Amino acid sequence: MLTPAQPSSSATPLTTSSAAASTDARATEFRAVEGAPEMQSGTALLVEAYAIIWLIAFALVFMSARKLRGISARIDRLRDELANARRDELANARGDELANARGDELANARGDELANARRDELANARADEKGKDRGGA
Repeated sequence: MLTPAQPSSSATPLTTSSAAASTDARATEFRAVEGAPEMQSGTALLVEAYAIIWLIAFALVFMSARKLRGISARIDRLRDELANARRDELANARGDELANARGDELANARGDELANARRDELANARADEKGKDRGGA
């Protein structure tokens, strides 16, 4: 069992009823604190908080839209480069086919020319040999 502590000679004894009365008095009384900063109303703080949140939200949306435009421009640029590369590849393939076909035509034409020239040389050489044979016989 607990016994109440004996009050010292310098302290005033507090009874349960006086302690309760002093707590009630503090709860119902308003005492302004001197030297404390001025208090703001809750409404003003709420409005400021919402304004800050909306500013952050707008900033995020703005930055996202800006990044999206940059990414879209980059995708368009890559599509153009890819289309140009495909076009160049097809042109090179067609060019190779055309060059090969043209080369074959030129080779055939040169071959014909060379064959005709060679045939003419051989014919001239034979004619010269025959002329020598007739003249020397």
